[in-house]
Amino acid sequence: DFGILMACYSFLVFFVISQLLLLSSAEEERELNKTCPPSFPPCGNLSQFIFPFTNQTHPECGLMVVDNCNEPVQRIRLGKAGPFYNILNIAQDVSITLEDQVFQSHLNERSCESFKNLSLPSSSSLSFEIKSNLSLFRCTHKLEKKLTSFNSTCNNSSFIYYNHPDEALPSILPPNCSLIQLPVNKTRKSGDLFNMLTSVFSLQVVVDRVCWECRWRWGQCQRCNDCHKKRGRCHIDDKGNFQCENERTGIKIYVRY
Repeated sequence: DFGILMACYSFLVFFVISQLLLLSSAEEERELNKTCPPSFPPCGNLSQFIFPFTNQTHPECGLMVVDNCNEPVQRIRLGKAGPFYNILNIAQDVSITLEDQVFQSHLNERSCESFKNLSLPSSSSLSFEIKSNLSLFRCTHKLEKKLTSFNSTCNNSSFIYYNHPDEALPSILPPNCSLIQLPVNKTRKSGDLFNMLTSVFSLQVVVDRVCWECRWRWGQCQRCNDCHKKRGRCHIDDKGNFQCENERTGIKIYVRY
């Protein structure tokens, strides 16, 4: 009867459309594989590297773009709006050795600007850990009780308390204090804080499982299932969240976690 014929027709249309979508998806997957190589060629003084790093030729294939390949010193920006760092090395364990020239100038000037956390972006998908760091308390008032081996005063407005790098700070944060973590050179045994800190440091890059799967597929980094299904491009915005841009529709999807 007419109802059965319409049902068969609807099923046939659905089947044809679904097959076309599958073919389109497969074609896009092949295009992604062509676009994103499994590794990237040497850049300046750096040997070849892999995801989550990428180069200026394939900015869509990673989370951090290695820049200045034709210059004496290569550089990288860890977040979309963060500062640039000089890159000294990219290791096989996906850690990077950087130089922060602004931080070095603060240390040379023995400036209180030295005692601020590094501008390291962090999200549920991408974060960084300073491999060798010194934890210290920065307080707005002097502590009555001696909690650390050393202390320093900055312009009579900030009071810094710290130990040697191999000595842990008390686990409880004192009132009116903030915890600061800065890169340290553990071979320097001086109690002079400006001498202990260093502008050359290694960061361990921590990428979540979803983005690592991209490496093995040689594809682009899709943070969420919707972005993956739509074959979108993922980027990190200036707030550390992932932005998924769909290549076919131009629609941008913002994902918070």
